[in-house]
Amino acid sequence: MIDIEHSEVDIVIVNWNSGLFLSNCLDSLNNKLIEKVSKVIVIDNNSSDNSLKILKKYRFELTIIENLHNVGFATACNQGAKLCTSDNILFLNPDTEVFEDTIAQPLRFLKDPDNSNIAVVGVRLEDEKGKFSTSCARFPNLKSYIYRAIGLSFIFPKYFGYTFMSEAECSENMFVDQINGAFFLIRRHVFEKLGGFDERFFMYMDEVDLSFRVKKLGYNSYYMSNVRAFHYGGGCSDQIKVERVFYSLRSRVQFFWKHYSIRYKFLILLEVFILEFISRIIFSLLIMNSNKFLGTFKIYYLLYRWLLSSKKLNKPV
Repeated sequence: MIDIEHSEVDIVIVNWNSGLFLSNCLDSLNNKLIEKVSKVIVIDNNSSDNSLKILKKYRFELTIIENLHNVGFATACNQGAKLCTSDNILFLNPDTEVFEDTIAQPLRFLKDPDNSNIAVVGVRLEDEKGKFSTSCARFPNLKSYIYRAIGLSFIFPKYFGYTFMSEAECSENMFVDQINGAFFLIRRHVFEKLGGFDERFFMYMDEVDLSFRVKKLGYNSYYMSNVRAFHYGGGCSDQIKVERVFYSLRSRVQFFWKHYSIRYKFLILLEVFILEFISRIIFSLLIMNSNKFLGTFKIYYLLYRWLLSSKKLNKPV
């Protein structure tokens, strides 16, 4: 076993109205945290609940930065990263909790000289019932979004897979395209070399974009199936479901327009603005859900307003 006595990590948590989730997350760190964690930094995106007021005193150094407005997830992560001084940075969602060795084992792994080409490490995420939760994924591709929009990914998941990897696919330690941003451990020098998260991604796809750039830089992402962490999933974004879908679809367009050819740029616009729209309308009618039906129009109102407000069509990011 590799000694981690001199290995350090700083933890960055972005908070937005996470309520008890944040307190539970910090409590788990207080109980399980290895001694060499330098600091925990909480960036609060103008929360209106009492999530900051109910925090306790902890054994580790806790730094809290309160933004005057919601600057978005990527920007807040970069704010926290600027305060980090350790070799590694762990970006941790407030709706997560760590277990024994959740942090120590990945640090040992990164400290091994044989793993110097690995820049990002993730762990197996589990829900409140202890069942597998989405932990890693493939890089986005147009086909997977089309399959999902027309329902093939739900009817024949074995043949028409989505970007998210299943539990069966994540049964062993392995290299992956990307790991879930809820527990995102990255070498600080790589993070800084890439300029951190792209702040044009307000919410969603930010870690996908960063992982994509990590790969292009010549480093890898690695998934550890034998290390666990709890992740509630959607703990904060559940409060803004229409906005959540809007940001998800917008980030999808942004990612393709940033990284793919002209052909794929326009194809993703057709997929998001036509195929996805029709699919969501049909689904809401089939289940006779008026909220989803009306919500779809609200989502696409926001999307069209954003697209039309983009200064250049060739750069909607």
